[in-house]
Amino acid sequence: MKENNAFNFSEFLIYFVYTVIVVSLVHQNLLFINSYATKLSTNLPPHLRTAWAPFDSNYLDVLERCCEWRVTSDPYNATILWTRSGPQEVNPSNMRLGHGQLYSLVEDTDVMTDKSELHKLLVQINASHLQPETYVLSNQKECRQFFMRADEHPDIVWVTKEPGASQGEGIVVNPSVEELKKTWLVDASLSKDQWTCVDIDSDGDRVAQRYIRNPLLLNGKKMEIRSYWLIVSLHPYVVYYHDGTVRLTTNDYKDEDWDNPLIHITNTRQQKLANPNYYETESERKWTLEQLASYLYDNNRVTNATNWLDNTLRPYLKHIIKTVAEGAWPHMMRHKSQPGWDGRFELLGMDVILDDTLHPWLTEIQMGPGISLDPGVKEKVLPNMLQEMTDLVLEVDSDLRAGRPLAFPLRSAEKWEPIPVRTGGGGGVPGRET
Repeated sequence: MKENNAFNFSEFLIYFVYTVIVVSLVHQNLLFINSYATKLSTNLPPHLRTAWAPFDSNYLDVLERCCEWRVTSDPYNATILWTRSGPQEVNPSNMRLGHGQLYSLVEDTDVMTDKSELHKLLVQINASHLQPETYVLSNQKECRQFFMRADEHPDIVWVTKEPGASQGEGIVVNPSVEELKKTWLVDASLSKDQWTCVDIDSDGDRVAQRYIRNPLLLNGKKMEIRSYWLIVSLHPYVVYYHDGTVRLTTNDYKDEDWDNPLIHITNTRQQKLANPNYYETESERKWTLEQLASYLYDNNRVTNATNWLDNTLRPYLKHIIKTVAEGAWPHMMRHKSQPGWDGRFELLGMDVILDDTLHPWLTEIQMGPGISLDPGVKEKVLPNMLQEMTDLVLEVDSDLRAGRPLAFPLRSAEKWEPIPVRTGGGGGVPGRET
């Protein structure tokens, strides 16, 4: 009897050890698959495929359609919190950011997306040549420089912009310099060497920028390139680029009729507001970069469309983003010690105008760029772009929380292209808690 019990115990012990080994191996294998899988937007367990936004969102619609994500009304239990700029709809310190939860808003990106702050940043990093001649009128020195310049060169056409406005709001093309003097100079009747500008708060600030009077015309229309770029992670600093769209105005360009947005303002919303028949030709107002390159080739502006796109235009667009992103990084890192700082990413836009020599001019960095699924190019490009964006941020978050070094290019990257950015140290890979 004792021998039989001993025999049964030995069998049980062997079976137990075997079971532990098998379960351990299976568990490790599952962890390996989950950790190194691509397309995490579809490979996450169903209960983790949850997203929250305080408004109706095309992004959440894309996740629901492509990847069976569920929209939740409880931000605390969401894996992705999707929001816009402005007052935060959630308190980051009460969330699980960096602990399996991601938030689409990085602190202090307004150092790039506010037009006056962007100009200050470019001056600070010796990169003001990236944008057209620009002056911030709340800056006493630049305000005086602007009026001296405008007085000496009355042939220059200027455009004024509200620094924090978006969607083409607050833009005035060819404003009256004499009227601006009445607003901004303490006493315009004084001699130029005695001009001083009024002190004004940030709400009333304006940026004055030289208007590009020789824009590249596509079928006679002014154009602008909207590129997308993504801060995947702030620490380590991971930045990616994605092709966007080429936006055309509705009416042919002419060097007059300055108040007409259908000629001079390329912003889609302004085109829609000014043109009641916009939707009849909506798909014609958006091109791909490949269409742009083909047009230039067909019109003998470039000798090889693919070569110009791959070796000239795209590298320069990424160079602008790299320059701005590197300059802004120290400003965004100031919040590193605050609760809820971790687990951040942000989708941004960049607007660039080409002149008739094909030189790109940076006009704006966009916070919360439009992701409407309009017919044509955007309807074809954006769903895959947004799904791949989700894969990228989930991959980086998964690797960081597991303490693994990031390997570039990221496994999830297909159409998104990495932009190597320097941070002057401090960009190492920290671990994140699971």
